[in-house]
Amino acid sequence: MDAPPGTWARIRSKPFAILVITAGLAYLGIGLLGLSLAYGLSLTSGFGIFLLVFTLLFLLGAAGTFLIGRWGMVEGLVVTIVFLVLFSYVVPSAFADPASPGAWYILSAVPISVLVVILSILSLVRWKAGIAQTHYLASPHSGGGLLTFAVLGFVIGAVLVGTAASPLIANLLMSGGQGADVHIVPNAMNAPTPYAPGTLTVSVNATVRWYNGDTNQHTVTSDTGVFASPLLDPGGWFSFKFTQKGTFPYHCEPHPNMTGTVVVT
Repeated sequence: MDAPPGTWARIRSKPFAILVITAGLAYLGIGLLGLSLAYGLSLTSGFGIFLLVFTLLFLLGAAGTFLIGRWGMVEGLVVTIVFLVLFSYVVPSAFADPASPGAWYILSAVPISVLVVILSILSLVRWKAGIAQTHYLASPHSGGGLLTFAVLGFVIGAVLVGTAASPLIANLLMSGGQGADVHIVPNAMNAPTPYAPGTLTVSVNATVRWYNGDTNQHTVTSDTGVFASPLLDPGGWFSFKFTQKGTFPYHCEPHPNMTGTVVVT
C-alpha cells in the first residue's frame, strides 16, 4: 500500500497559478491584520471589524483556491476586486508618503491584487480545459511565471525604496512646522503627549496653528463641535481663531486616544 504523499509533494503537484493565487489571497488577508496593528486600530471597532471580515474572506478564498475549488477562486476574485475598489483612494497617499505606517501594505497589496485578479480570470476561463494542461497557468517557466516574478520584483523594490526613504521623510517632518503653536508629534498614536503642548493657553481672538509632524494622517477635532480639521496629511496644517474664552478639549477622529486642550483666557 502506497503511503499518502507528503505536504510538500501535494503543494508541488498544484498548478503554478493556483499556488500564486493562494499565496496572494493569504498575504492580502494576513497583511490586513498587520495594517490594523500599524494604525493602532482595535479589531472590536467598526473599521476594525470591517478589516477583520475582509481578512476572513481573503483566507477563505485562499483555502478554497488551494483545494482547487471553483467557488474558492470566484470568491477570492470578487473579494479582491471589491478590495481594490474600496481602498483605491489610499493608493496616492501611500506612494506620496512611503514612511506612513501602512504604506508597506498598500505598496505591496495593489500589485499583488492585480496579479491575483489576472490569474484568477485566466484560470476560470481555462477551468473546463484544465488549468494543469494550460502551460502559462501550470508552470512558472511561462508567461504567467514571468508576470508573477515581475510583480514580485516590483513589490520588493517598492517596499525597499519606501523603507529606505522612511527615515529621511520622518526627519523632514520633524524639522518642519516652524511657527506652529501645536505639533502633532512623531508616532503620535502611541505618544504620551500626541499634541505638543498637550495644553495650550492663548488669549481671546488668537489664531492657533497645528502642524502634523507625524507620518500618519490625523485630525484636530473639537470634542464639542467648535472646530474640526480635515484629515491632515503628514506636513499638513490647520488653523482656527478662538473668539470666545473657555476650555476647548479636542481629539483625533481616527485615533480618539490622541487628545489635547486649548485654554482661551
